[in-house]
Amino acid sequence: MDIIEGYKSAYQLTRQLITIATGVIALSTTFTKDILRGVPQKNVSLLKLSWLAYLLSVCFGMWAMMTLTGMIFKVSLQGVDSVRSNPYGSSFLPSPLQILSFIAGTVLIISYGLKALKNIRTTEAE
Repeated sequence: MDIIEGYKSAYQLTRQLITIATGVIALSTTFTKDILRGVPQKNVSLLKLSWLAYLLSVCFGMWAMMTLTGMIFKVSLQGVDSVRSNPYGSSFLPSPLQILSFIAGTVLIISYGLKALKNIRTTEAE
């Protein structure tokens, strides 16, 4: 795989994570009224934190896409030798931050869902 294909692959992954994160935010905010019914306030903070983590993931993803675009442009103009010594360039930092914040958002929203289900079962049992 040449370096441009590697950048394009990273670009596609970044784009997919942005799409999933915005979709989760959109769906969970759309159904917030239904989701929050009967859920204790302390559990709602998990949902809000997950939204924040997903929002950060989107922001880091956009940053990563901009740096990857710059790296592709640099290779296109100056050749592969221009990035051989540092193939990640300035795109190294935002990509791991995007992935970590996406994972954090996913863990938080799953934790929220599990606590909400437990609360619903407890309420139904009473």
